[in-house]
This record gives sequence, structure tokens and C-alpha cells, in this order.
Amino acid sequence: MARVLFGLSGDGRGHGSRSKPTIAHLLEQGHQVKIVSSGKGYEYLSDYYQVMQILGLRVVSDRGEVDAWKTLKETFEKLFKYGAGTFRKLVAEIDSFQPDIIISDFEPFISVIGAVKRIPLLSIDNQHVITMCRLEYPRSWLKEYLMAWTVCETFCGFADHFFITCFFRPSLRKNYRHKATQVGPILRKEVLEQQPSEKDQIAIYIRTPERAQEILPLISETSGYHYLAYGFEGIGSESKNITFKKLGEEFLQDMAASKAVITNGGHSLISEALYLGKPIFAIPTRGDFEQMINAHYVEKMGYGLFDLSPSAARLQTFRDNLESYKKNMERDRANFNGNSQFFELLDARMAELLRRPRRPLVPVTRPLLTKRVKSLVGK
Repeated sequence: MARVLFGLSGDGRGHGSRSKPTIAHLLEQGHQVKIVSSGKGYEYLSDYYQVMQILGLRVVSDRGEVDAWKTLKETFEKLFKYGAGTFRKLVAEIDSFQPDIIISDFEPFISVIGAVKRIPLLSIDNQHVITMCRLEYPRSWLKEYLMAWTVCETFCGFADHFFITCFFRPSLRKNYRHKATQVGPILRKEVLEQQPSEKDQIAIYIRTPERAQEILPLISETSGYHYLAYGFEGIGSESKNITFKKLGEEFLQDMAASKAVITNGGHSLISEALYLGKPIFAIPTRGDFEQMINAHYVEKMGYGLFDLSPSAARLQTFRDNLESYKKNMERDRANFNGNSQFFELLDARMAELLRRPRRPLVPVTRPLLTKRVKSLVGK
């Protein structure tokens, strides 16, 4: 059995939702797993496992839109203040734990250190659909695409193999077919155990307050359904057709009992809604290409609609066509649960990496780290 260092991004809850069943599977196979994370990922997984907290990087939004300058500014400030300490902390942990394999769900620090130390590295995320697959999207999104591509390739592009989890299946680019595998969404046990039903309600989860303020007047004016609104803390007050609730596991139960879901463009929540058979009205954060491409493919595949600037007319169109979206989702239902396929492939890939001759851990000095990172980024 292997010693596995597992790192996941803490920007949002989606990475934690996906990593939880993966970690559970690794433990069931008898592997020893050490987990590192930050932010929301640390908060979520700490309820189930012992997690080492590290520095986290995030995308900064302002007024419902990604602010590239603020994101870069915050990233460099954090790296300048805490980056060296985080690297030293992780290097010491790796030297002590002696991992056989590192697995990263879009966690940049262990991805870089694993590559520098030449430890076998597996990547599991949905973000690499951006760099490794052929995507269709409006030409006006090119700037956002290039920004997202640069982040993926710079911070998390070093793995021996990439598992790309996705509810849609764009074709892999030719030069990545040997090192990337597409799988369906990785779902946590709590989702798989739900028994979907259909009450006259629509579940809403909006991550950013600015987007919540945009959608609030639209749902306040509509009738016919009751809305269960999560993510609106301090924004709205109770009304005849809206109940405001705090985010927790109750959201999953409410979503399973709803006719549809209104949310941003996060991959994990969209995937969970699709598995439960719930049409989606997606309102992605403007400028966040990963959310935008997920929302775009929700509409392209016929599972719902998306809108960067939501309107009452667009919301009404969505509500009028719920049955059509459900038929399309039923058509593709086999694509919405990738657990069995993924776990089998993960076991096989890990066994392959473990059969390789063991290489001694490389002592990390600052000149070596700088040299190696430059060579990786320049790939």
C-alpha cells in the first residue's frame, strides 16, 4: 500500500465535495493518506479527517465579476508574505512523511513541490478541461479563456497523469491524449443516497452577494413556485414565495426535492444537480472562465439555461421548459456519475506508478526550487 499526500484547493466547496469520496476510496484500499488544504476545503474536510492547513490562493470577485488585478495583487502579496514559509512547511512534511504518490485537486503548492522533488504526481480536477480539451465558447470570452489557461498551466500543469472530471465530454487535444483521462463527475456519498422528489419549489445557491442581489428582484416578482434561497445572508427578508436559509447539508435535501436549481457555474454543484435530475439556471461569475464554460455547456447540452446578466424573461423561459431539460438529462444520465470508472482507473494508474523504480527524494534548496519552477513554467 502507498503513502499518499493529498492536496486540494480551498477556493470554494467544490474541491472538498469531490475530494471527500476520493479520499474515502484511498483509505478503503488501505493507503495511508495525509491531507493538506486551505480555506473552504480545509473547513469542509476537517469535519471528517485530520487536515493540515496551508496558505490558500483564490480568485477575487468584485460586484459579481472576477477582478483580475485584485486577484493578482492578493496572490503576490500572499506569496511574498507567506509563500516561503508554506514551501518550507510542506517540504518538511514531505521529507517526514516520505509519500509514494502526491495527488492534487488544483492545489498549486504540492503540485510544484512534487514536480521539483520528482515524486509521482496525479491531478484530479475539472479545471484542466480548459487546457487539455477542445472547447466551444463565444469569441468574446477569449481574454477570460487565456487567463484561465495560464493559471492552470502555470500552477498545476506538472502531473504525470491528469484525471479530468466533467459532466460534458469535449474531445481531448491530440497532444494530451496520452497523459489525460476524462471521467464523469465524482460524487459524494450524501448525493448518491438522496431520493429525488418534486415539490413546487426551486432551490437557489448563489455564492457571491452581488449575484444574489441581481437575482433577488427576479424571483420576487415570479409566482408558481416557492424559492429556497441559500447564500443571501443579510440581503433579503422573508416573503410569500422566498424562504432564506443558511448553507448546510439541508441544502442537498432541498435540492433533491426541488423541480430545478438556480446557481452560479460551479462544477460540483452543477454535477450534483444533474445526477439528481434537476434542470439548472446558471448565473456564472462574470470573468470566471471555468464557471462560464460550465454554464455554457449546461445550455449547449440542453440541461437548462445560463445568463451572465439574468433577466425575468430568461428565467421565465427556463421555467417554461423544465420538462424538455429533464428529457435531455435522462438521455445522458449515464454520464453524471463517474465514481466506479474513476476509482478503477485511479487504482490502475497508482499501481503503475508504484511499480516504477523508487527515486530518492531530492533535497530542495532555494536555487534548485527557483531553477526547477522556471523550467516547469517554461514547458
